[in-house]
Amino acid sequence: MIAKKINRHYRAVAEQLMIPVYFKETEFKHHTVIVPISGAQAAVINAIKYAKALSRDVAAVYVSLNPAEEAALRRDWERYGMGVPLVVLDSPYRSITTPLMNYIDQVRDKYKEGVITVLLPEFVPSKWWQNLLHNQTAFIIRGLLHFKPGVVIISVPLHLQK
Repeated sequence: MIAKKINRHYRAVAEQLMIPVYFKETEFKHHTVIVPISGAQAAVINAIKYAKALSRDVAAVYVSLNPAEEAALRRDWERYGMGVPLVVLDSPYRSITTPLMNYIDQVRDKYKEGVITVLLPEFVPSKWWQNLLHNQTAFIIRGLLHFKPGVVIISVPLHLQK
């Protein structure tokens, strides 16, 4: 019974992955790059530089949980944001993922024949175990985006020294 279901699953996947079934002659009409940020820091600027190499339509997206931190970020962004627009999303319930996912859905609705690339700025500590202490929000965002059609997820690592 289980073996038949597994076999049926593999056949269905193989059929959907066949090029003639999937192929459409149209290319993506638009490419938007979204960089979720938690502040102005080296890992974010590294991701912004990469984003600008991918598309002209780039936005840094910040979910505001604290007005004072938002004001400081706006000042820093003017100086270090390299001309990339800063989109600030309010989160009255202190949720980062809900406003971000809603924003991505709005962009997806605007460019139905386009593709969205979400660049996740991450820093890589010098020791493997230190990574367990960092980048947890990026891990959650990646998990949520994995199931959104038309969205590509890229981690942009910045390797730290000792």
